[in-house]
Amino acid sequence: MNRISGDTGAGNISPRRAEELICSLTGVKSASVRGSADGELVEIRVVAEPTVAAADVVRSVQSALLARFGISVAAEKIIVTSSDVQAEAAGRDNGRRPEPAPESTVRILSRPDPRPRLEQVEVQREHPGRVRCRVTLSLGDRVVTGEAEGIEVDGMSLEVAARAAVEAMTALAGPEAAPLVLDGVSRVDIAGRDHVVAAVQTRQGRMIKVLAGAAAVVESAEHAAALAALQATNRWVSGRLWSRSAGDR
Repeated sequence: MNRISGDTGAGNISPRRAEELICSLTGVKSASVRGSADGELVEIRVVAEPTVAAADVVRSVQSALLARFGISVAAEKIIVTSSDVQAEAAGRDNGRRPEPAPESTVRILSRPDPRPRLEQVEVQREHPGRVRCRVTLSLGDRVVTGEAEGIEVDGMSLEVAARAAVEAMTALAGPEAAPLVLDGVSRVDIAGRDHVVAAVQTRQGRMIKVLAGAAAVVESAEHAAALAALQATNRWVSGRLWSRSAGDR
């Protein structure tokens, strides 16, 4: 699937659905999707929060569209603008000088934000028709595991591996963090290489946020699925662990 259309037939998604997905991504404030008359995707414009790097937004948009709709979008079709740049432009258009940003105090931590490491992905098929996966993550001297299982059907082993990784990340984040739920996982071809992309949902206040990640298939498709889920949730979870460590100082 690689088409944007107002029709709801097979192989098409509406620009509105694509925009809703993109707007649910972390760091995205608004988005617009434009397609050509024959349904080809022409351009995606994204307004992002100033604290989020444009390259990260582009990768998140690409991964989310692949994971949810199977749409592969070239990076040059995604235009990212910072919200503070738009605010400055609006101030100029109104004939007034934009107000300076309020001063803030930044605490410099003595260590970077913690990033969990994928240690092991174990896939078991002990019972006919069922697959089980155990994913082990480490963070410093802490080791956690996540497990998931499902019926052995086409593509289920990827979903089980990704769910196990999400379970492990949830354990690392702790009970106070918003829940993480696997939204979708797909095996796709990107630039001639086999990849797995994963999308994970979480909450930010009352809003649902979609986190997306991708990983090349090297050791196995299940290992790539777990790594894609880890890539999707890494920044979200590590940011909360970093904030927690800052509060303890």
